[in-house]
Amino acid sequence: MLRRAMAGAIGRGRKTRTLGRKTMTGKEGTKNYFKGTGGTKEGRHTRKGRFIVDVNRRKFIFPPSAIEDTPFKPYVARNSPKYPPAASESE
Repeated sequence: MLRRAMAGAIGRGRKTRTLGRKTMTGKEGTKNYFKGTGGTKEGRHTRKGRFIVDVNRRKFIFPPSAIEDTPFKPYVARNSPKYPPAASESE
């Protein structure tokens, strides 16, 4: 009798089936949880808190050899100014 009462009390709390543990995403964690993308370590930390970059572990992106002959254009024009024009002082 007691076993049946306890089983009923435990089973009432959850209406859906549990399918086991899901993969953890950034939305399921607390506000301090950051999942990341599994980035590579490009170096190491020293005892004094500095970071030494290892060139052999560095990620290099090689552009195509005929970059000038491609039909693709840059999103930002090469002749665009680096900084916005200064606001006139009379305003």
